[in-house]
Amino acid sequence: MLQKIQRFGGAMFAPAMLFSISGLMVGVSALATSADIVGDLAVYGTPWYVFWAIIQRGSWTVFKRLPLLFAVALPIGLAQKQPARCCFEALVAYFAYCFFLSEIIKLSGDNLGLKYPSSLTSASGITVIDGIKTLDTGIKILMSTPLANRIAQDEELGPLLCLNELELEVTEISPRECTKRAGIKAVLDALGPDHSTVYGIGDASNDIALMEAVDVGVAMGNASDFLKEKADYVTDSFDHDGVVTALEHFGLI
Repeated sequence: MLQKIQRFGGAMFAPAMLFSISGLMVGVSALATSADIVGDLAVYGTPWYVFWAIIQRGSWTVFKRLPLLFAVALPIGLAQKQPARCCFEALVAYFAYCFFLSEIIKLSGDNLGLKYPSSLTSASGITVIDGIKTLDTGIKILMSTPLANRIAQDEELGPLLCLNELELEVTEISPRECTKRAGIKAVLDALGPDHSTVYGIGDASNDIALMEAVDVGVAMGNASDFLKEKADYVTDSFDHDGVVTALEHFGLI
């Protein structure tokens, strides 16, 4: 019985170990953003304030997600498996990453071309992860083409995914809305109907969506034959300044 109690206590200790460093960083960052302590350095918008505000937001990670971290850490601690503990550490690090990015976008989003929109869309560049507004990284996965084809046939998953077959029997999988076509459409919608001719240059199979979205598609000389067939013009290879050749061909430079 005593061993079971000790084992349970050890499992509870895993997330508790994070309290000390997190609490210390919250305290230090709070002092660093207090005008009573550092004076004018703590004025909102100064580089000093922005830096410490970001640190403070990330330092609250453990305390703001405490129930979830305990729920994950307890079975991991009881399992006494090192790989499982690594998963817990990765979870904490990911939440901290999201909190850091959230505060960076809040304080410096205008300088980075990002801001919190009134409504989140796939084109806004912002997403919500467990209640945290953070950067939409548009995660992509690489896997073997035979396995990717099996996933594509799934009735539930297939319609949600975009598959681009690359070289060496490797396929790139991403959310259907995270394509170059979607990105170009978002830019053109922002520019309005009076924009001039849109050119797109690519050299990989995931540029097929690009070719379909622009007025003039240009394939690099080192591109696959399938992409060249989709393009309106084939330029020189990457090693021979193909982009410059294409721009000169269309009189853009």
